[in-house]
Amino acid sequence: MKSYLLLPVLIGIVLTAGFAHAQSPLDTPPGGATTTSSPIANTSILTNPEFALAIKDPTWPDDWGKGTGISWEAENGKHFLRLTSTEPGKMIMAYREMPIPAGVKTLQITIRFRSNGVVAGEKNYMDARAMFHFLDANRKTVPGDPKVLGLTRNDGSWNTATEQCVVPAGATTLVLMPSLFKVAAGTLDLGEVSVTVVN
Repeated sequence: MKSYLLLPVLIGIVLTAGFAHAQSPLDTPPGGATTTSSPIANTSILTNPEFALAIKDPTWPDDWGKGTGISWEAENGKHFLRLTSTEPGKMIMAYREMPIPAGVKTLQITIRFRSNGVVAGEKNYMDARAMFHFLDANRKTVPGDPKVLGLTRNDGSWNTATEQCVVPAGATTLVLMPSLFKVAAGTLDLGEVSVTVVN
């Protein structure tokens, strides 16, 4: 076969290999399930929803802040954030802000999580939970926060919590705060935190 006839074949092999290398090695859902990655993660407008990308710093997932009591873990080929109570009553939070695209009316927030040994703090509501705020262009709070998502199961398995919320007039930013809210003890694993547009 002429060498010029081999060229398209060689290009195809190189391109295929390149795309395979570019895929994240973290496509298996937490817990070792055999299903593919959640389709929500493919359409999330919140960057790095599954903590798989670590380009800026290979030791930490892109766009997620560091903090006391928060670690980046891996299990069965999948990364996740782990929040660990370091002392009773201390707030441990994976804080994120994201801009809301213009014209968006409704958002869906989805959190895949696993909690273990969570013991409520001084008040019953001091548990594993995700709280949210809307902010305007001047970073002032806009009334109409999404409902709090309870993340306390303590069953050792991965669970999913979902909330749809209407974007209030004037809101330009959504603040997400999955946290161990002043608990007495426990851990909270975050396998995915995604935000998708409903309409």
